[in-house]
Amino acid sequence: MRDRSCAEAGRVKADAIMPKSVGAGLIVLVGIVLLGTTATAVVQGSGWSGGVKDRVWVDVAADGSYSLTFNGELWLDSGPTEVTVDGKVRSSADGSLILTSTDPISGTDALGQYTGVAQSWSLPGHAGINSSRRAPMVDGGGVMVTAFLMGADGATLRFNTSFPAGVRGASVLAGRGEAATFAAWGTPSTAFPSFSLGKGRLATGPNPLGYVGYQEIGRPSGGIFPVGYKGSGEEDGVPLALVDPLTQTAAMLSPSAQFYDTVFGFSLDTDDEVPSATPPTLRCGVIGTADSIPAGWQTQVILQYANRGLTDTVMSWGDALLALHGKHRPGSTATVQVERLGLSTVGHYFYGAAYNATMESTLAQLATATKAAGLSFGYVLIDSMWYREGAVPTPDGRTDPGFGGMWRWDDTIARAPEMFPSGLAALRKELGVPFVMHMGEWVGNASESGAPPYASTPSWDWVVEEKASIPRANSAGGRAFWDNLFESMAANGLTTYKLDHSQQQMPNMNYLLTTLGATAGWLKDMAVAAARHGVTKQYGGHISSGFLHSVELPNEVVARVSDDYIPGLRRTPAACAAQSDTATSPRGNVFMGKNSLYPWAVGLVPYKDAFLSARQRWNTTTCSLDGEYTKPEWWGLQEEFPELHVVVATLSAGPVAPGDGIADTDAVLVGRTCSSNGTLLKPDRPAFAIDAIWERAIFGSGGASGEITHTGTTLVGQSTPGFGWHYVLGAALEAKFTVRSTDLSAVNVDNTSMVVTWMRSAGGPWDGIVIAAAAAPMAHTQLPFDTSPSWGSYALWNMAQVSCDGVGWTLLGEAAKIVPVSRQRFQKYTEDCTAGITSIEVVLAGVPGEVVDVSFLPPGSTSVHVVHAKIGMDSEARIAVP
Repeated sequence: MRDRSCAEAGRVKADAIMPKSVGAGLIVLVGIVLLGTTATAVVQGSGWSGGVKDRVWVDVAADGSYSLTFNGELWLDSGPTEVTVDGKVRSSADGSLILTSTDPISGTDALGQYTGVAQSWSLPGHAGINSSRRAPMVDGGGVMVTAFLMGADGATLRFNTSFPAGVRGASVLAGRGEAATFAAWGTPSTAFPSFSLGKGRLATGPNPLGYVGYQEIGRPSGGIFPVGYKGSGEEDGVPLALVDPLTQTAAMLSPSAQFYDTVFGFSLDTDDEVPSATPPTLRCGVIGTADSIPAGWQTQVILQYANRGLTDTVMSWGDALLALHGKHRPGSTATVQVERLGLSTVGHYFYGAAYNATMESTLAQLATATKAAGLSFGYVLIDSMWYREGAVPTPDGRTDPGFGGMWRWDDTIARAPEMFPSGLAALRKELGVPFVMHMGEWVGNASESGAPPYASTPSWDWVVEEKASIPRANSAGGRAFWDNLFESMAANGLTTYKLDHSQQQMPNMNYLLTTLGATAGWLKDMAVAAARHGVTKQYGGHISSGFLHSVELPNEVVARVSDDYIPGLRRTPAACAAQSDTATSPRGNVFMGKNSLYPWAVGLVPYKDAFLSARQRWNTTTCSLDGEYTKPEWWGLQEEFPELHVVVATLSAGPVAPGDGIADTDAVLVGRTCSSNGTLLKPDRPAFAIDAIWERAIFGSGGASGEITHTGTTLVGQSTPGFGWHYVLGAALEAKFTVRSTDLSAVNVDNTSMVVTWMRSAGGPWDGIVIAAAAAPMAHTQLPFDTSPSWGSYALWNMAQVSCDGVGWTLLGEAAKIVPVSRQRFQKYTEDCTAGITSIEVVLAGVPGEVVDVSFLPPGSTSVHVVHAKIGMDSEARIAVP
């Protein structure tokens, strides 16, 4: 047994790198420890090893170096452990950072049991970490504690770092006389973990690892690591997926806390840059522009391996993050925006209005026309023109200049004569629904109108700089401002704020770049105050760290993951003189199968931006020129593939909000997304790109090119696990690809006798189901589509499981809906598989009086049986077949 003083030292280290609730239950280990039935941990001398051999295994050497094997193969070999002190990098590689002690640790937290090792690091000539953690750091003495925490499942490994006494001069720019930049912010000033390029399978060998990184709005990019990593919009470098080109198995690496203050990357790309290592390393650590690291600061990095494809790995990683923070993925009724059809001002009225009308009158006419067309909606999304971010049209045909950002955000600015002169509360009453409202970047002193007027109230504690401003994070004054603002806005009809442009606000403020905790605190103060008044959050533009940070927020629900719905066409000075009726469609707005996986994994519902559902009449809408673009940008143009946009929006399982002009909506097409009261009929989860799409995107060969996504539905009462009904969408394929059961997730059968399939292609009829011939093993072929000009053609395959182990009736659902079987419509499903007799009973939900046509397939038949049901006064109807 180790003596008491040694054990106490181990507890001090554990307290420094784990939550108090975990550290309090710390067990110091020696010898071999069994966790569950498979995971092992081995202490040999001053080294340590742990994990599961066919999952993740880590070997930590006596000098602090380490290596990671995955399924028995070496993938990652460590680089040096580093910390920047007084502007100089102290590194284990050159002896300027010294490992002073190593102690095994274990405990239990939200992820279950773990075991690991804690390491103390000091600068030469210093005794090490002050065990009381009360003494300030002197000349960078005992500077940091690092730890490995291996989960009992052998698939989850965490790397924690703490700075018990703090660090001064932590910025990579310290002493250089340079202003903080976004690039420097994304350059880690510390390194743990770090992984050497050119060792293991990281940028070396005949089959080097591929990767997926994430840019603004969580947009994925990929390739052979590190080619293209940390490109434009990817300053934070997180999360990072590493993918084996041979097996397509993957590991996911990200911060698990301090999300806006932990970044991945390399050294700054300058000849005289100091944070450097030989060989080059991928470094994970504290942002590079923090002036100092306060005492007690921690970084936490998690690695998740699933020994399966990328989709399952990302979902397992998301499960772990949500568990750590006590969160769950939102349900289909989480907010009105998720549950109900909406209307959006993005599209036809994005900085445009009806002629001779205010925006108030325009929206009132739009709402009236939409209701008259038989559509019910639950909210209206009002974009940035309401607070004059840019120049806005006036009823007399002029434009009023904008503020170049957000000068104020309240009912006062909304009452501008061209906007909502009666006020937001009156508009809420007129429309009968609440608002989702755009929130952008707060202006600074450089604005022609100066800083926001709120900054003149000292008690609200604003930080005002030249380009931008915000209420001070983590301050009583800042929190009071947000509470006041959201109390007022909620009373005026706000249900959700759509936070946009935070990826621009951050680099425009030195305060946010150089102060640890400031960005996260600003966003959390806002979210907590909004939640207190029943207001939720939607993500607009942001860096990828924003999605990670959402697990700490009480009100995050929705995230835009598609590109903005704008055509992006430069126009001539005569563009407003006459309609061109050019057909166009923003491809980045509609293909989002790869984009949806990451946000859903961390508990966010993905949102495809608005769409035009039909031909628009522009002769009654204002038009102005803003440089080479019109306002609205869609003016005079027509959406080329409205049907594809509607299908993708529905399969996203997120908000659906057309952005049409007054009486221009295709009510029949949009009505296929919902019930008669606007309740969206959706799959259980968003449609994700199948792993074959990822394979081609990452490695440039194999797999499939274009868009193939998959999702499905599971009903209450279903007799088998997994999806009972599947939806596979293919579009813009460059070559034929056969989708098999092994390509899909949540599949519980692979025998064609157990499923029936049918397909609908773009422009085809909705009023019937034609059962496809069987194809083994449960395979169907997506045919190639020309990428130009008909890339918007698509094929949507439906698969339904046959009841009673393949010999019974089959529920096909509502043929007229994009998602024919949904939980929102089918509340309960019951099979009776009595010998010789099989039957199905379903309970439908809807609006009293609503007529629902439900299709079934009798046993052994290809002739569809349709039952007409009328929803009763109890909002239900029951159907039984035969």
